[in-house]
Amino acid sequence: MLYNPDLYRIVYGNLHPEEQTTGEDVTCMDPEMADRIESVIACMREQKYRPVSRWKTPDINRKGGDLEQKRDQEISDRLVEEALRMILTAVYVLVFQARAEKFQSGGREDLPAAGWLVEGEISPRLDPPDYHILCDSILRRRIKDERIISLVWVYLKAGYMEQWEVQPDGTEVPRELVAILWDIYLGELDQCAGELIDREEDSLEPAWNRIRYIRENGRFTFWVPGHWVRALHLWDGGTFFLRKQLNLPNAAETVQITEYKS
Repeated sequence: MLYNPDLYRIVYGNLHPEEQTTGEDVTCMDPEMADRIESVIACMREQKYRPVSRWKTPDINRKGGDLEQKRDQEISDRLVEEALRMILTAVYVLVFQARAEKFQSGGREDLPAAGWLVEGEISPRLDPPDYHILCDSILRRRIKDERIISLVWVYLKAGYMEQWEVQPDGTEVPRELVAILWDIYLGELDQCAGELIDREEDSLEPAWNRIRYIRENGRFTFWVPGHWVRALHLWDGGTFFLRKQLNLPNAAETVQITEYKS
């Protein structure tokens, strides 16, 4: 799949839908673009492909040839980045759907009654993901094609996981590829949360008295009814998992238990 030219034609059509009909841009799907795709694929086959970070200012002269070369590289990088994102999405779509069905979305206002809150926050600035855990442990469970794993490594080494875009309101959001890799990484916390909840709950407990788990991006919350010891067990299991399994020690330090009154 990674070396299939049709994938990159679909990618380019998704990125530039207007150019598929107007044909006004020289980079639309004409022979020149087809040659570019073949060149990128050949470069990946030889394991020579290296993306250029678009967040770093290149040390080039502002001559027409240099700018044209930089533009060509950016187009190629965007094609490969989006193709990789599409592949990862296809692999993990069922995982994301199952997570959405199992765990509640929303915030504190959606919690049903008084209880205990176990809350923490994972900041990619303070705790970037461990690349070896992401690639060697997490991705390899579902992806058997080493070429895809190697391509992820190429983007990680280019610094893509540390590069977030600043919005007009000051908030920072990741690029699409960064977002899905980060979501895959934090999905491990969701799985751990489900296992911790199953360990604490009695299967005969009524639905209204069951532990709730919410995660919005890097912020996560357990709502725990009943005795505070149950919250302590979740705190202990969650902080251990963050430190030892995900290598996110700063996030583990943020986890706190507070009493919640609706």
